[in-house]
Amino acid sequence: MKIDFSPNDYTPIEQGLCFGFSTESEEPTDVEVAIVNADTDEVVATQLLRQVVSGKVNIAPYVERFSQREPKAFGKEGSSLSLLEVVRYKIRIGDVESESVAVSPLRYEFSAPALITKMPLRRKIFYDDCDELLFAVQDSTDVDVVIMPNIGAVKSLSYKAASGVVRLLLTPSEFGQEARRVSVLIKLNAQDWCSVEYEVLQRRGRSLCVVWESACGSMERYIFPMTYALRNEVTKQRVGDGTNLNAVAIMRSKIVRAISNYEPCDVIAALSDIIASPKVWIELNALLHRVDVVTSEESYNLLGEPNFVELDLRIESRRVAL
Repeated sequence: MKIDFSPNDYTPIEQGLCFGFSTESEEPTDVEVAIVNADTDEVVATQLLRQVVSGKVNIAPYVERFSQREPKAFGKEGSSLSLLEVVRYKIRIGDVESESVAVSPLRYEFSAPALITKMPLRRKIFYDDCDELLFAVQDSTDVDVVIMPNIGAVKSLSYKAASGVVRLLLTPSEFGQEARRVSVLIKLNAQDWCSVEYEVLQRRGRSLCVVWESACGSMERYIFPMTYALRNEVTKQRVGDGTNLNAVAIMRSKIVRAISNYEPCDVIAALSDIIASPKVWIELNALLHRVDVVTSEESYNLLGEPNFVELDLRIESRRVAL
């Protein structure tokens, strides 16, 4: 028995995670393939292939989907570096095992080094908020991050011999309210690689930070400077014979509309992904609240270029039986 090929680490699950094997025999035989969590050595599924001399197994339906994953909320721990959560899998046929493959929440095929984001490198962030940056590095890379606020204090973070995807959590509040700008410089193996600039804002009455899981798997943030039209909606469920309908339940919803700044086309394109995101949150009182995007509109100028995005967000929904 021989393993012919394996998927690359961090291959998006949606593309399939295919292993190939051959029996090294001309006589067809039944082959039982065990799909194994390489971190725990637990067999999560088995497949039986009847009368084959070679075959291909796609393990994507059986791997971790990271469905409970949420963005980092503001905390008092301060800025930090860590590795993105991954689970490793392999296949086992008899006594033969494949190399393990790393499965992550990312849905983006990258070539390290790479910054995994769809938002620009000049950003705005609330003083009492945080931001997550994901970037992929090659094996055994020394990562150094220098965080430089405009007040002169500097914070350095490092992760030695990192491999895979690194998460940087930035919390500007640790530098005090005098910090109005923060520069983040990422170094790989002591060489300058990437920098991100932040403008630090104080919260205003109608501004709202929206967080969403992007098409590439990163957690993105954007501050909508204007929210309005908080409204209540009531939907009634009725039963009857067509002439006498009685309400049996009502659905109460609270919906708020958020409007972006006038932004360049690439930012508007990133914000437009919010409507298709599987998970969207808003930040209220330093806590994350899951919301539902009801509608999304883009406004265009006379040249056909988008100017801003409007979102209707359902922030609360409650069903009451009558």
